[in-house]
Amino acid sequence: MVIVGGGSCGSVLAARLSEDPACSVLLIEAGAGGAVRGPSPAHILPIGPGSPRTRHYATTLRRGVAGALVRGCGLGGSGAVNGAYFVRATPADLDAWGSAVGGRSGRTGWSYGDTLPYFRRSEDDYDFGSSALHGDAGPVPVSRRTAESWSTVTARFVAAAGAMGFHAEPDKNAGGPAGVGPVPCNIDRGMRVDPGSAYLGAAARRPNLTVWAGTTVRALRTAAGTVHAVEVVRDGALLEVQAHNVVLAAGAIETPALLWRSGIGDPRMLGAAAVHALPGVGREFSDHPEITIPYNPAPPAGEQVSEECAAPPILEACLNLDSGDGAVEIRPYTASFGDAVPGNPPMPSVLGAALMSPWGRGRMVPHPADPWGAPRIEHHYLSDPRDKAAAAAAVDLARGLLDAAGLGAVIDGVPPRLGTSQHLSGTCPMGADPGTAVVDPRCRVHGLGGLYIADTSVFPRVPSRGPHATAVMLAERAAEFVASGLR
Repeated sequence: MVIVGGGSCGSVLAARLSEDPACSVLLIEAGAGGAVRGPSPAHILPIGPGSPRTRHYATTLRRGVAGALVRGCGLGGSGAVNGAYFVRATPADLDAWGSAVGGRSGRTGWSYGDTLPYFRRSEDDYDFGSSALHGDAGPVPVSRRTAESWSTVTARFVAAAGAMGFHAEPDKNAGGPAGVGPVPCNIDRGMRVDPGSAYLGAAARRPNLTVWAGTTVRALRTAAGTVHAVEVVRDGALLEVQAHNVVLAAGAIETPALLWRSGIGDPRMLGAAAVHALPGVGREFSDHPEITIPYNPAPPAGEQVSEECAAPPILEACLNLDSGDGAVEIRPYTASFGDAVPGNPPMPSVLGAALMSPWGRGRMVPHPADPWGAPRIEHHYLSDPRDKAAAAAAVDLARGLLDAAGLGAVIDGVPPRLGTSQHLSGTCPMGADPGTAVVDPRCRVHGLGGLYIADTSVFPRVPSRGPHATAVMLAERAAEFVASGLR
């Protein structure tokens, strides 16, 4: 068994599949460093210029607006460098997913009821413990900052949202109505515990699990409709590793790029290099556009803040809204991204307004001249008139909350800025039709034996909450599908 990618999903897969001592697992990760790094300070985002733990990709957010995508590199992947939000997709998201892939229930269903056991299995919820909705024995610690320990920014924001009539949402992983409340985080005592350290920490010592870090997978080798090997570069040498089964967990950018390099994708794009037609690779994707509103922080008003707030995570609480105009998330960041990201220049404080169920879809295509070059990525943000209207309404709401909370004044002459939430999803979507989908409901690549995909690239669309907990759930479930295929 070969797993390509040691990020959030690859770590889960390697740990779960190697629980069977009869299953030999090779985990291949392009990032350097073969050891699990362990927990890291949650208030620091090590994603700045020159960070050895990230890869940066250029994108066009909308016509004339350039942007950058950041992906974690190394064991733990993006889960080791992100904001540590561990929020589940909503029941409505998951029921729509189940319907989209051909069924709301059953062993291959993806409805809320189908997936809840895997969310519970992944977590150790410090606040709600074991219940019908939560687990207390999983590898990932989940906690929420209490109101007594909130930073001034968070406390003022939550109070203002309540005064404006938005109801409280004390548990954003309970599947209840959207509102304002604490963000569930994979944090333990101020430290980010990513899936790499949570799942691989103990599993790495198993004799049937081998980890190759600093190793690049060049291509998949196929014959007679089956993947039988991966071609890799390791320590400067080109090797071919035989494999009865391969699971791609390289992420929503590198997974489709590897498929294209292997001749798998739309023949109209790949031309003579095509060996297996799957037009859905990179055909469209979704992500959460975010408009940030810069402001000058108001001076403290004598609030008593606990010492625990000296270094809060960058997001302690947020406001979620689900309406006919689409889901919106307002994010009161506790620090500027100049302070939270080492290597960044000074930046103003910002309040974020994100569209969590955008209508617009992006497109990714291979590099036109170099199969090893970064794919060409276009987000097409706000290309749909409904998204433009929703964005304008979200910015108005955010400005109103900024004023009501007394957080500070909008900086004159500095307009809101369009960015991305870094939640790219759906570049190899799940579905029943191989004309548009890339994997079936059991994460098997259509028409190719021995090949699975299990990362956010298979989401039919980005969830209306941050995708990290849902990605871990996907990997938990995919590990069962792969294991059953080995029997």
